[in-house]
Amino acid sequence: MFKLNPRDKVGIITPSNFLDFQTPLDPELKKSLKHNRGINPKDAAQLAIEYLKSLGLQVVIGAHVYDKFRHMGGTPQNRAADLNNFIRDKEIKAIFCATGGAGAQYMLPYIDYEALRRNPTPIFGISDASTLQIAMQSLSNNPGFNGFSLAYDFRYGKIRPQAAIDMPNIISGNYHSIQGGETVRPGTAEGILVGGCLSMLRNLAGTPYFPDLTDKILLIEDIGERTYRIDSMLLQIRQQPNFERLKGIVFGGFNECIIRYEEDNTIDQIIDYFCEDLHMPVIKHFPWGHFEERRIVPLGIKGCLNADTCTLSF
Repeated sequence: MFKLNPRDKVGIITPSNFLDFQTPLDPELKKSLKHNRGINPKDAAQLAIEYLKSLGLQVVIGAHVYDKFRHMGGTPQNRAADLNNFIRDKEIKAIFCATGGAGAQYMLPYIDYEALRRNPTPIFGISDASTLQIAMQSLSNNPGFNGFSLAYDFRYGKIRPQAAIDMPNIISGNYHSIQGGETVRPGTAEGILVGGCLSMLRNLAGTPYFPDLTDKILLIEDIGERTYRIDSMLLQIRQQPNFERLKGIVFGGFNECIIRYEEDNTIDQIIDYFCEDLHMPVIKHFPWGHFEERRIVPLGIKGCLNADTCTLSF
């Protein structure tokens, strides 16, 4: 199991939106929000860096962390250069993403997957950073942790309470299970954990970066999508090779998803219909996703899903 020791070095990258990224929300989405947007992401990231240092870690900031290129934290090549430098440095024991948002997929052709195979380096992120986690696992069997990023977890001026519990346990190697949610299909299964934000996973369909679903437990969540789009994304995932060889599925939160018309259905209705004829354990409302109380889930390692007790252990 993953563990960091005092004085271990960790790297910081900005794979998605640049750190000063603050734009008005889409008016329709803004109506559904249950919280404000918090402090500037750059300030939140600085608080997160100080937090990592307080855990005894040495923080190494990538050369392009504060870059701006369009809406992203630097050009694809420069952002990938930061990532590759950390992958190739055996003193770097983990990599933390500063932001989510959009843009990580541009980096994928420039990542040194061979170096990553030689030197697996767990990557922490959420949302758009799922793109990196999925691709790095697919091509290099690299592990990751989904549910934590610098700007997102400190956006209200301090670490969110659940992350303050989970992060020290993850770093000390004492993080072994998460319980919560609702049974959709009963049973138990073992498999390698894979997934992340559904829309990011869908974006990789048909590319070399999409994971082989054979013997995997798939974890998916999303935010701010119209429900009919969630329905079509799930169908696209179902039509990918080896979907029928999945061992199980964990649906996390689908927060702030907009029902355009009543006949588009709710998220619960969409999930229940999707799972109607599946012959594998499935749970929904798992406590992970784009919301404050989310847990942090490991990826790229073996896990056990007990859908009867809604427990994921690893």
